[in-house]
Amino acid sequence: MNLFLFELDKETNEWKQSINWEDDEGAVGFTLARKKDDGSFSYKCGVARIPRAEIDKIRNFPQVEGRLTYNRDVLDDNQYHGNLLLDQAVTKPVRGLIASSLALACSCIIYRNQ
Repeated sequence: MNLFLFELDKETNEWKQSINWEDDEGAVGFTLARKKDDGSFSYKCGVARIPRAEIDKIRNFPQVEGRLTYNRDVLDDNQYHGNLLLDQAVTKPVRGLIASSLALACSCIIYRNQ
């Protein structure tokens, strides 16, 4: 499973993790309902809620400081979309540290009702 692992975006040369910002009460339902082109759910198990304050704490880790950012990247079909971003120079062990820290920072998991 690739939960919280970043993928290298070849166009921007940044490590990227797609997220949805929880702007309103509709964000979770919208995210859970997202489907791939083949009709299967994009997020089979559910979604993780991570408070932005927790992401900001991770951003201040000595190994991470100045290398983890986030953005808003609205898509035509997703008003909530954004990204967590790392510069290309971040090493694999630090990416692993960030992924583990994000997992620990989850305030809850919202499961899909099958």
